[in-house]
Amino acid sequence: MGDVTRFHRFLLLVNWTTTIMTPILLLTICNINGAPPGTSKDFLCPSTHQLPSISCSCDLPHTLRCTGTSPNGFETILQVTSTLTKTASPIQNISLLDLSISNVTSIFSSAFDGMALSGLVISTGFIQNIHSDAFRGIFSTLETLGLPSNNLSVVPENAFRQLSNLKRLDMSLNRIRSIGTGSFSKLTTLQVLDLSWNVIHSIAKGVQWHSLQSLFLQGNLLEVEDLSALQGLQRLRDLNLSNNNLQGTLPPKVFGTLKRLDSLSLSQNELTVLKKGVFVGLDSLRHLDLSMNSIDLVETSVFQELPQLQTLNLERNKLVSLSPVSKSLVNLNLAHNGLWTIREELINELPEIENLNLEDNDISIVKSAGFAQLKKIRSLNLKDNPLHCDCRIRGFASWLQSSPISASDRASAVCAVPPGLENAVLSDLSISRLKCSDFDLPPFVNVYSPPPVQTPGIDLQQLTYNGRELSLSWSIDTPVPYACRSLLVYEDFDSPIQHIPVDCDSETQPNPKKVTITLLDVQFKEHIAYRFCLTLSGNGDITGCSEPKYLTISPESKAVREVEHPSITAFYANVTVDDVASVFLRVRDIPEDCSLQIFLTAESYVLEEEAHLPCNTTMHTFRSSVPDPSKRQVCGRVMVPTTTSVKTPDSELTLKVTASSKTARITSIVVGPNLTALDVSG
Repeated sequence: MGDVTRFHRFLLLVNWTTTIMTPILLLTICNINGAPPGTSKDFLCPSTHQLPSISCSCDLPHTLRCTGTSPNGFETILQVTSTLTKTASPIQNISLLDLSISNVTSIFSSAFDGMALSGLVISTGFIQNIHSDAFRGIFSTLETLGLPSNNLSVVPENAFRQLSNLKRLDMSLNRIRSIGTGSFSKLTTLQVLDLSWNVIHSIAKGVQWHSLQSLFLQGNLLEVEDLSALQGLQRLRDLNLSNNNLQGTLPPKVFGTLKRLDSLSLSQNELTVLKKGVFVGLDSLRHLDLSMNSIDLVETSVFQELPQLQTLNLERNKLVSLSPVSKSLVNLNLAHNGLWTIREELINELPEIENLNLEDNDISIVKSAGFAQLKKIRSLNLKDNPLHCDCRIRGFASWLQSSPISASDRASAVCAVPPGLENAVLSDLSISRLKCSDFDLPPFVNVYSPPPVQTPGIDLQQLTYNGRELSLSWSIDTPVPYACRSLLVYEDFDSPIQHIPVDCDSETQPNPKKVTITLLDVQFKEHIAYRFCLTLSGNGDITGCSEPKYLTISPESKAVREVEHPSITAFYANVTVDDVASVFLRVRDIPEDCSLQIFLTAESYVLEEEAHLPCNTTMHTFRSSVPDPSKRQVCGRVMVPTTTSVKTPDSELTLKVTASSKTARITSIVVGPNLTALDVSG
């Protein structure tokens, strides 16, 4: 862009940020000089050489940019405007003035008397005050005002009161703390408002937004409860709320009145769950950015509430599974998540998709049937996924070889196993090389495929769910001894959503014919079919799976108030050259009498356990050596002084943690968000 002025950068930024280039903005960029086409060549830049320490130039016709340091504050701005008003020739008239003059802290009255500016940008880095009559001379002509990169702490609403034709206002990169009901009440023609990168932490209800079409609030301190103040923006087309303090879950219909909204950005927040109904009412939305949050659960039909959605960005979240989205999607970005597989139901619901980004997930198997239906796809990125190049991927490999995507996209699908095909480009392999008999499948391979067939002797007898805890009681009729290996959870019959290592053995169970597994602080969806599979090891591995179960929560359980629990927010481990393992961690929301349990395990065996560490512990070193880090795990759990009982049908097994006993002998397997497992690597 070369020497283009900051003001033009502001106008162009508005167009780049919005997904539809508003014709009025393009018209402003082309004709803001006020001169008819063909007369620009006659423009003469006014002479300002007499101003000390200030350099002025005309980047574009009828546009003047001045930079430098003011030796006498506001007086320098008066000298610039006075020089311009003395210019008699029409071909030297300035319509756009860009002042980047440091050491100016205030703008006083009458600064622009005698001028006919359409656009004005003042960015000194120091402006704190603007007089109520600062723009008196240009009240009726000013259409665009830029006050970015200053030191304003409040909106100078008195200075705006007579700007009857203002359409674009930029106050980004200031220190504005709040928006009051009258902040923009007099700006009845305002269409574009940029308040990004301030410190706004509240917006008053009842703000008069008038005809506003584009609102940029990224880089502030807004929370979920502040969003209700945006309900009056019924003409809004573009809304940017990225990089704020939006956490957890958004309420239903939070944007329900924004019927004309075309583009919405919620990226770089701390959203975790998207519940059904959150986007109801956004019937015109075409572009949605939810990237760089912590979303790990998207309820069914959330995106199907957006009939016009064309671009959806879910990059850099924590998704392991995704239900079908809007059929109108053209661009879908799921890069840098934890997806284990690409569900056929998801692909089947993307008839208009052209660009699909699946980079850096945990995808091992890709079903081919859905991709054959993607008639419009032009780009598919599968880089950094651990593809299992065996017989199960033959269909996808065949599609890939004849697909319309580019050679570089085809080359992004790279094999991770078997060892003989490691790092091979899938589309370069002959179909005959994709076999299932030439190597041993990796452990728990069923987590990437439909659940295994029910094995006789392992049966799910009882399932209870109260909205926070899920208890699974299994009957075991297999030869002893045995040991538990893992619990697999599937959604919609064959879509894996969880793979949980569990540790139990027949020799320590009070009744080896019964095993109870309890998942704490988990969220499952009602009216969705789940299937649970328990894998045991003994004389070979055996797996028992339940029939598909629809979970329901009783009204009594729904009425129970959820209790906040401490959680482990950082947890990683390291192995030294001496084969000593250390774990580094951090716990948030630490209650009184909180304690930590930390385990060093080898496959299903506990090598070392520390059961009474304080919750403010940030580092712990184990005494046991770790000769083979690839087979070790470190696990941590927060124990709190509460009482919980989980009973099996015959009341034999009970887990209790009481205030008098911070830890207890666990006779059923308990896993939850406060139990974190991590592979130890060198």
